[in-house]
Parts: sequence; C-alpha cells; structure tokens
Amino acid sequence: MKSVIKNRVWVVLILRRRKMKLILSKCKTSDFDEVSRILSENNYIQIGDSRVEPQNNLEMFLFFESHEKERVNWLSELLKFFNVSEEDYEEHNIFDDTLHQYNAVIILKTPNNLYAHSLSQGFRVLEKIIDEEFGLKFAEKTIKNEHITLKNVSYIQKNKMKGITNYKKDQGEFPKASESYAYVSGKPDFDFYGNSIDCGTGVSFPKNFDINSTEGFYQLSELLKNVDEALTLKDNKSILPRKKRIAKKSQLSKLLDEEVVKRIVDNTDEIGIALDVSKIHLVNNSINIYSENNHLEIYISNHLQKTKEELEPYDGAIVEYIRKNNEIITSLTDIKIRVTNHEYHVIESRPLKEWIYCELEYESMLYTLDSGYWGYFNDKFSELLRKQLEEVNRVIEYNDEFNIPYISGEGRLKGEGGYIEKLSEGKNYIKLHQRNINYNGVPIEIADIYKRDTQELIAIKRGMDTSNSMYSFEQSILSVQLLRNTTEFDVEKELRKYNDRNIYEDKEKFPTIKKPTIGKILDSRISSVLWLQSTEKYVKMADERQFDFNQIGSILLKLKIVDWYSSILENNFTPKIYMGKDLQVNKKSQS
Repeated sequence: MKSVIKNRVWVVLILRRRKMKLILSKCKTSDFDEVSRILSENNYIQIGDSRVEPQNNLEMFLFFESHEKERVNWLSELLKFFNVSEEDYEEHNIFDDTLHQYNAVIILKTPNNLYAHSLSQGFRVLEKIIDEEFGLKFAEKTIKNEHITLKNVSYIQKNKMKGITNYKKDQGEFPKASESYAYVSGKPDFDFYGNSIDCGTGVSFPKNFDINSTEGFYQLSELLKNVDEALTLKDNKSILPRKKRIAKKSQLSKLLDEEVVKRIVDNTDEIGIALDVSKIHLVNNSINIYSENNHLEIYISNHLQKTKEELEPYDGAIVEYIRKNNEIITSLTDIKIRVTNHEYHVIESRPLKEWIYCELEYESMLYTLDSGYWGYFNDKFSELLRKQLEEVNRVIEYNDEFNIPYISGEGRLKGEGGYIEKLSEGKNYIKLHQRNINYNGVPIEIADIYKRDTQELIAIKRGMDTSNSMYSFEQSILSVQLLRNTTEFDVEKELRKYNDRNIYEDKEKFPTIKKPTIGKILDSRISSVLWLQSTEKYVKMADERQFDFNQIGSILLKLKIVDWYSSILENNFTPKIYMGKDLQVNKKSQS
C-alpha cells in the first residue's frame, strides 16, 4: 500500500512542475456567454475562479468534464487466463475500481477575441466552437513562403491524403497545383512567437508557459496580445492554396445537401460522386482500418429496417439507392452508412456525407463536399490549378488518323474495345488491350495500343465521365510504374504469356507479339492518352484544335490530369494527350 501512495505523490510532484504547452484555437464568436452555453450543453462545466492578467487584460476560464471510463475490454479476460495474482495487481496498479476520463477546455478572453486551449479529449468539443481556418490564416499573416519548412497537403482526390513534404531550411516553399494546405510549419516574421510555429486548425507555439508564476502568466498575455494584433494586419506574408469550409449547420450547407439529392433524382449529369471506402479511413484525428471481411450498409434515418441494404462501394450504387428511395429522402443528411464485421455486428455508423466526395455547381459557384464538409477553393488554389492546366494544354496534339468510324458492341467490342479493334487493324498499331499485368494485386494494362513509328504507348478513353476518366489516368500512372520496374514485376514474361495458345486461345483478342517487339514496348518512354470526345462543346474544341482543360467542369478530373502529368514527368517519361472525335457509328442502337 505504501508503494501505491508513493507513486501517487510522485505524479503530483510532476504536475506541479509542468508548464503549459499552448495549442491555441480561436473561437468563432467573441461572445463568452454563447461559448459557455455550447460547452455546457456538451457537459463541460465552468469550475474554479476566473483568472485575470491586468496589464494586457487577459481573462482565463476553466471548463471541466469527467465521466466513467469503460475498462479495457481485453484486460479481465487475459488476467484470468494467465492466472495473474493479487500481488501482481497491487504491484502494477491494476485496480477494479471505476475508471474516470478527465477532459478540460481553457477559454482565453482578450479585449478583441476568445481563444481556446484543450487538454486530454477536450479537442473533440472544440470542433463545435472554433474557427477551423484560424491556424492557416495566422500562418498567412506571420510566415513568408520562403520560411515554410514543413507542409501537410491534401491532393483533393477521393479524400486521400496523398503526402507530406518536408522542405529544408531556406529552400523555400512553392505551392503546386492540386495542393490544398491543411497544415504548415515555419519561422514566423516576428521573433516574439519563437523560432517555429505549427499552424493547422490552431497554432502551436514552441514556448511553454508557467502560468502559476506572475511572470509566466504575463508572458502568456503578451503572446495573446500579439496574436490579436497579427490578425488585424492589412497585408499577408504569404497566401496558401486551401479549401474554405462551410459550417455544417449553415443554411448554405443545408441547401447544397438538398440540391445534391434533387439533381440525382432528376438524373442530371452535372454532379460527380465518389465513395471513399479505402481500408484506411480518417475520422476525427484517428485512423480506422477496415478489412475485406467488413460489410457496408446504407439506410435512411428513422427507416432502418425498411431501407437497409448492403452496399457495393461504387458511386453508381449510391445514386441508384437514392433514386429508388427518393420519396423519403429530401437531403443527404437523411442517409447513413454503417460498417459491420463478418458477423454483421455494427462497428461504426456515420452519415453518408462523411464518406463521399461530391462536386456541385450552384448559383455560379463550384462547391465540393469532402469528409462531411462543403467548401470552396480560395483564389490561390484556383490560380495554381489554372496555370498548371495551361502547361498541360501544351502537350495536347491532334492527329486525324485517330478520327475513325467504328462499331461498339459486346465482348471485345464493349466500351473502347470496338475502337481499339478498328485502330489495331492498321499495321502501325499493336493491340495491348486487356493484356493485364499484376501490380501488387491490381490488374494493370501497359497500354491499349503501341504505336510503332513513334514508339509510344497509348491509353484510349472515350467521353468526359469523371470516374471513368480518372480511372484511365490512374491506370496510365501505374503503367509507368511497371515500366520503371520491369524486372521486379516480370513484365516481359507477363506480356509474353498471352502468346500461349494452350491458355489464351483467342488470337484476335490476344494477338501474338514477338520478343523483339515486346522489348521495344518495354523501352518506350512516351506515355500518351488518346481522348475521344462526343460532347458538342469538346468536339468543337478538338475540331478547332484549341482544346483547353480549364474548360472542363470537374475539379476532381482537373486534379487527376495534373497528377498524371506530374507523375509522368517525375518518372522521366514524355507526356502526350491526343484529342480526337468519337465516331461510333451505331451509337443510337447501342443506347
């Protein structure tokens, strides 16, 4: 028993010496009563006295929440299985009493603003009261581009965080098209803030504050005074490309939720939806990993038993479900997704809004839905994307030999198949379509066609459908990875196996390709996309040889084009895009 008391005293001594590491968030409102009300509604109660630093008029308030904490569900089972003794219980502080979770939020009130700092799980309630753009706004006011040393950027493609890039000191930061900043770290222009600050939804400062001392409390108040002043600066030190969020409970967010459903039901083509069901899913700063044994179910709130269906992770399945149940669906918020395990026990249930990426042009503005929030991109993001697409425009070519009539149908003639069959009748073209190579469990085509005279690999795409077009560009990116690693993936053997007529009898589907030709295919360093257009707007641009990717409506597709272009160049390949006309002769009979 003495050892237990000794350990507890030691913890108290550590806490007394601890200084406060400030991660500062800014409240949406400067109305203390309103913030207090929201915290109270979420079981955070103000306790103790308020504290005032008189020189800078900083007031601080403590809001506290505690609740019983569930025991670790595996603990009792293992203790019993391994016959853990009572002596071990005491020695290692294993108790059967009720556990508690303690959380806190400190509100810091200056003459101009309200700020917040959380402890333990207090960050969860902060989401309801803070301005999530504060951190990046503060970065723009205080850090020059050349002083940004670390950034966390989201490449806006189906909710995937594509990468974190670390920049060396003084190397400078130059934003790229498709990057939406979520976090930056760097040296501020004002030494008072420290050598480096981290800016995301809030701001983390390097200095720790001993708030129990008069000097430490004063230093904290000086920091808050300087933060207030920085926010009033007229000019920015930098402008970061980013997406600006719209509050979930705002009238605009509600209107956009309703408009999405309306357009889906009305069967319009103005909207693109992509469902994010990756095995790794980001939720509230935590990572959930779902295995192939899990199931996705979709249902409508208050109509679970009547509307529950198992869902295939495709955007088309969602659209079909909404149309089928349109009489009881008025908004995206009516629809829920839940994950179940192999025994169909519910693991997690969340609104559909948090699982899909969606684009919507509404009243002359383009909005995107990502991770549950509607938003729009700032001018810097749009400017960078526009400039990058202008660069991609320079690799567009036009060749009339690709504008050929063809018949589409079933089997080999399905989709692009009919066009590929017709084009490959010419001796200058070798068909590679459907000669799949295994790339980490994913079947990948090197290309649809190999063009002999120019030694280029060509992927063929019809139309402007966002999902299919993105898939084609992604396949092209992966094919380059295969060509950069031909030995590792045994690419030559994989291509030659389709010459074996004992296994692949259909010679028309898989024509024989001799070894020297396969060698030339593997040596190709030109990655091309042939894009056949049938929509009047895009056909006209192709006819006039003035195709402009900035005229495409889908941001998601624009970003994928930029991603493809950058990936091809980074791998020392030559990117090329041919724009042609889709001259399917039996289109009406096929529709």
